[in-house]
Amino acid sequence: MSISNTERQQEQDRVNLVIRKLKERIAEIEPAVGSIKSQVVDIRTSFWDDVTVNLSTDDDVLETYLSLKQQAEPLSERERSHRHLYNQLKRMNRLLPSPYFGRIDFKEDGLPAEKVYIGVASFLDEDGETFLIYDWRTPIASLYYDYPPGRASYETPGGLIQGKCSSSGNSSFATGPSVSYSIPA
Repeated sequence: MSISNTERQQEQDRVNLVIRKLKERIAEIEPAVGSIKSQVVDIRTSFWDDVTVNLSTDDDVLETYLSLKQQAEPLSERERSHRHLYNQLKRMNRLLPSPYFGRIDFKEDGLPAEKVYIGVASFLDEDGETFLIYDWRTPIASLYYDYPPGRASYETPGGLIQGKCSSSGNSSFATGPSVSYSIPA
């Protein structure tokens, strides 16, 4: 089965769009990662400046404990925020050279058909709800691995999703500056 020049150009336009959106998101997140990291360093550096350790009486021990806890909470929150953004940045940088490696065309029963692109990590559009890329470990990605064209289903926490994989699906891609295809007959 061959792919038309029009479809090839549409896929190339899509991969270019996804790469542009990845670069934009990376440009947004990189400064935040650096900023939060320096906040963490500042909090760690001044941590003991704002804590008085006094273990003379039971009340002093309690006050010391509360003081430590009060200082540790913002540090912990900043460290969690940094780790979350850093991991997100790492995933996007990993996607950048080749955003996805496969596509399936799936029509869920009662809904319009959609193209499902599968990569090493998920990537959402700006709205935070539209998947541009699904992680290869997501339930919907099992369609790529488990089904030829025809009836198919996958299990989600909300229940079984059933539909049909079209014959133009189950494509393998090498994406990046240019797109190459492998479409089973």
